[in-house]
Amino acid sequence: MDYYSFINPGLWGTALTYSFLFSLLYLVVAIFAYAFTALCLQLMAKKKNIPNSWFAWIPILNIYLMCQIAQKPAWWIILCFIPFVSTVITILLLVGIAKAFGKSGWFAVLMILPIVNLFAWGYLAFSKTGDKASEVKEQTSTEISKDKSQISVQPSPEPRKSKTWVILAIVLIILGILIGGGIWGYFKVKGLIEDPSSVTNEAVEKEETPIPEEEKEEGINPVRPDKSEVTVSASSVSRDTTGTGFDYSPSQVLDQDFSTSWTEDVKDEGKDEWILLEFPSKAKINTLGIVPGYARDTDIYVENNRLKSFELEFSDGTKINKELPDKYGMHFIEFSTIETTFLKLTIKNIYSGSKYNDTCIAEIDIWSDYVLNKDAQAALNYYKKYKGVYALKPQEKYIIDAFMTNDITETLAPDVKLYSYAADMDTFIASARLRLDTPQGKTFTAKWYQGNKLFYTDKITSYAPTYTGDKMYIASVVTVNTLLGEDGLWPTGDYKVVWYENGGLSRSVKFKVAAQ
Repeated sequence: MDYYSFINPGLWGTALTYSFLFSLLYLVVAIFAYAFTALCLQLMAKKKNIPNSWFAWIPILNIYLMCQIAQKPAWWIILCFIPFVSTVITILLLVGIAKAFGKSGWFAVLMILPIVNLFAWGYLAFSKTGDKASEVKEQTSTEISKDKSQISVQPSPEPRKSKTWVILAIVLIILGILIGGGIWGYFKVKGLIEDPSSVTNEAVEKEETPIPEEEKEEGINPVRPDKSEVTVSASSVSRDTTGTGFDYSPSQVLDQDFSTSWTEDVKDEGKDEWILLEFPSKAKINTLGIVPGYARDTDIYVENNRLKSFELEFSDGTKINKELPDKYGMHFIEFSTIETTFLKLTIKNIYSGSKYNDTCIAEIDIWSDYVLNKDAQAALNYYKKYKGVYALKPQEKYIIDAFMTNDITETLAPDVKLYSYAADMDTFIASARLRLDTPQGKTFTAKWYQGNKLFYTDKITSYAPTYTGDKMYIASVVTVNTLLGEDGLWPTGDYKVVWYENGGLSRSVKFKVAAQ
């Protein structure tokens, strides 16, 4: 399952359909509500003989019109764009509008409530409320003297110059700020404006190599043969010696799991070792996703060798040499599109591990969606969500040494370490030293073998430190009666004792039984 395709396609399509229909309905309702309130505001402005009533249809300018109706200063427009303050200003404007039409300030509540507000705005706009106030005509400044003999006519004051250009300037400034902020936010989200504090090393950046224009049209890895039919082989394969069940076979590079890997099995750091992917048909590829180490987690990643430089070889004879940075995660290798029936990767150099000398490669991928999208973070997210929770880990071991002896003290401390016994000895003793921090409740099992034949099993569940408190031992004891020979002695030959911790293999001790 790919990271981008884990959702059921049918459910995904249904969800998209409902989402589209809901969005369309919401858009229609929003357009109707805006148009209706704009029309109401325009009619209300006309009732009050306020010029430029068409401002009602223009964002920001409609706020100026509301200020005019409510008899509030024009600079209140700026307050409408300040968080929290804008809420208070909006309420005050609606209260002012309600009072301008002879209504109580509480009428503003109806102008805010969803659905109800449409009726409130419509009532103020289409009823005759406020007509009387709007029809007050401009009185002449003619004064008639009380004795009607003198008539003093005073000229009307000059009308104030329009402040429309001031309002338009304020509107343009606010629009500029909003549009500029929107553009900045868009590029910020797209990642075109870099925030140094947001850079992390968790996902590896892809390597950029110029790709010809004609190949860009083809897309990433245009022909990818069926992965289930790919044959994978390698020059050498390591084996699990812990008894945990690790599989280091080369096919592990195809499983989309960072916690599994192909691991070479040579002593010289794996240089010149190779892994080969043979396709069932011709592939056309130009991008390769590689996890160049054992990547179960970042700690184990640095404990093992990691791939540094390597050679890619294709069936058409092309050879490409690449070098990777030492970073945890998936790396992307890009090259011109190549038609090939196989892909061979040869190790050239490595980053040395802090604990182990094995070179590992967790993933070689041309198929996954996160490779086609060159998305290292998606590859890591897929591993953590679907694979990492099931990652196989070795059990913690508490036995730090194991040996044979001929006698033990009361604290099970060994007297002398032995590698052979005489056949006439009555007792054989296997001893194991434990870590001092070994918790109580662990089960240690000693299995005794003559050759490959199991003849005795001993389970030990109690243990305690020596009287000095600096060491702790367990012991398994068998007597000659456990495996009596025909002559009443121990059969001669090779023996071994295998120690297990909670069912997992821990240590093995070999010894011999010889005739007197």
